[in-house]
Amino acid sequence: ETVLSKLTLGLFRRGCTENGMQASIVSKSVLGEFWKDPASESVRGKVPFYSPRTPGHVVFRLFWEDNPLYTLASGPAILVRVTESDFEHSVRFILSNFKGKKSNPTSLSSLHSLATILETQITRPNESAARATWGCVQEARKVLEACAQEHERTTSKLSSLEESVEELKHQVEEDGGGLDTADNSTDANSGDGQLSEAELELKEKVRTLMSGRASCERKWRDSQLAFAGILRAVVTNPSMSILLRRDLIGKMRIEYELWCPLSEEFAIPSETARMWYEPLRELPQELTADNFRKYSESRVAMQLRTLGFHPNTFPLEDILFPRNPSSPGQRAMDPGAVSVFNGMSSAMGKLYQELFKDEDIVVRRREMIRKRTEECVQKSGAFPPGTQVVIFGSSANGFGSPKSDIDMCLQLPEGRKIDDPDIDGVNSMSKLADYFAESGGMVDVDSARLSARIPIIMYRCPDPLSSGEGGDEEDNCVECDLSMHNPLAVLNTSLLRTYAEITPITRVLSSIIKRWAKARDINNPARHTLSSYGYIIMLLHFLTYHKRTGNGLVSPVAPPEGDPNHRHPNVQRPNPLLPNLQWMDPAWLNMPRGTPYRELATIPRYIIQHPMEENKRVNTHCFKPSTPNEAAALQMQFAGQDLSLAILLVSFFRYYAFEFDYKRYVVSLHSTSSRGLMEREVKAELDGWRNYSAALTIEDPFETFYDVAHVLRGGYYHRIRREFAVAYSKLADAAAGRQGSWNKGDLRAMSGEELIEWICEPIEKEREESPTATGAP
Repeated sequence: ETVLSKLTLGLFRRGCTENGMQASIVSKSVLGEFWKDPASESVRGKVPFYSPRTPGHVVFRLFWEDNPLYTLASGPAILVRVTESDFEHSVRFILSNFKGKKSNPTSLSSLHSLATILETQITRPNESAARATWGCVQEARKVLEACAQEHERTTSKLSSLEESVEELKHQVEEDGGGLDTADNSTDANSGDGQLSEAELELKEKVRTLMSGRASCERKWRDSQLAFAGILRAVVTNPSMSILLRRDLIGKMRIEYELWCPLSEEFAIPSETARMWYEPLRELPQELTADNFRKYSESRVAMQLRTLGFHPNTFPLEDILFPRNPSSPGQRAMDPGAVSVFNGMSSAMGKLYQELFKDEDIVVRRREMIRKRTEECVQKSGAFPPGTQVVIFGSSANGFGSPKSDIDMCLQLPEGRKIDDPDIDGVNSMSKLADYFAESGGMVDVDSARLSARIPIIMYRCPDPLSSGEGGDEEDNCVECDLSMHNPLAVLNTSLLRTYAEITPITRVLSSIIKRWAKARDINNPARHTLSSYGYIIMLLHFLTYHKRTGNGLVSPVAPPEGDPNHRHPNVQRPNPLLPNLQWMDPAWLNMPRGTPYRELATIPRYIIQHPMEENKRVNTHCFKPSTPNEAAALQMQFAGQDLSLAILLVSFFRYYAFEFDYKRYVVSLHSTSSRGLMEREVKAELDGWRNYSAALTIEDPFETFYDVAHVLRGGYYHRIRREFAVAYSKLADAAAGRQGSWNKGDLRAMSGEELIEWICEPIEKEREESPTATGAP
């Protein structure tokens, strides 16, 4: 009883980053009715709660009242829905929240709740609910006004700080010092010991200025994004016409025309207006096509100014099967678009064949280098007998290029662990590095990364297939990395390799995507953009979560929230373009041909200890064909000969440019037709990921607590998303026969090879230095 009196049970929004009574919706002490259960030797009790008044997922958390930092236990997520009978009560509660939050007028929580409530389907007029709904919309504008004022005040303060930075910079230069103020390093101690007091002050002010700018713009963008969600809910919910007057919905529809999801801001249709909605007051009650055209042109002008191009947002279906105004029910395939896609598909196949024409030689070279490295490990005496060397990563997963470096790791004998007394990781690796340089014949052995989380030896191995002509042996070497025992990397490589071997489509697409990402300078984690591994996970998520539509195009296998009916084994469900190897039912492969694709209800558990994180255990279950017949069955079921490579590539670009909701969902291979997309709230609740911001997040398939996209900083997410939109718009404009904003003439006259070269053309130097990537591409 004494212990129970110190415990608190709180009801929280799922993904809430804080604990404690202040952060909860409501919290109660664990007192009242409880009893001891002799059978389980536990204490059971009841703590009554009312359902929250706003929709969304909630969870119960148990914590100490005086030390709420740690969650002692949590319950399953509970989804609170708003039905028509709850609608008026819910909007009135939101309205009271708007009017009651005078102490925090810039809070966006009520805006998010209102957007969700406005998605409710209404069947009966309700004048009282209509007044409350419109009142909420007006109060939401007041929140925006408060956010705008805060943005202006903060911008003004940052301008003053920028002037101070410039003055201090001149002072430092006059004193003979210098500091690269473009360096956005967040390491507070980096190089500080060699700086003067003025330089230290300058560095601190630059850091404050840059973080302040990023925070200021993010908050202002988030507020516009929240209000855009309200507009979207109204204009996309047909039943809102039952509640709101047609002229009000019309003005909200024209206001939504000003929204750009790529730059996440509204265009201002007047040079004298401060906010985009101010000119709405001057519009007539009956809107005309000219009014919509003017507002659309304002958005296009803003996009050309901020993005450098006019995005083509038309879906592929409207491009491949254009609408016929004279016969709305008939949509014939456009032969011009078909010709463009066929030319691209042919060019993609040729480029892939050219890139991998010597793959057999490359594989043989890698195996010979692996064996030579393994011999050195055995002869060095640095590790136990039986230690093997395994190739992993892009060198072995089927998605690397022939020019990839060779990544290898040590695999200790069964039963041996990296922390065994006779295995000292750093010292053993150092001893091995010495053997490489002195007796192993390796070149440029570098042990600088032995102190990293995973000790690595970098070296160059003489090419065993080189003839020796054209230079010394040192000139014919292959770059290699050898790391310590890393079983997760080996398992991950095996998973990706299985995906790559099911159908060549995955490798063809990945080769073009990696080429595009490198050319557009969004494939460098050291510069806060995404790794090649990240793009491969994005591709696999796209292929495992999309299906054929029957007209040559593809679409998601289920709505974002999933289809619960797909949990039943006898329900017909669509075949994805690629099986999900962590969720596919292995028994399905042995069923008669034509049996609907089946997924497991729960993922099996194959748990291993994380090699670097003592408190982490990882479920490494995935299907891998154990016989040639199983491999052949997979290849037969997912051959994909009927799929257009070009349409898949363009659909991939469109999915991540315009369709994927980065604010709500995570790119994950644990997204299935029955479970839906992985929600960001879930990752925030389970793994502490950041919630309520639009940014790319990618879940590692095995290390599910790890965000592969964590390297992104500041505006680099927007830059990457912009590049997806640029690639899609170029190819969509070419297929549709539009000139777009590219000044390229007749795009349909370009060959498939020229189109691929066009989307993969290197980005201009001046735009490489700016994460906002403004200017013409």
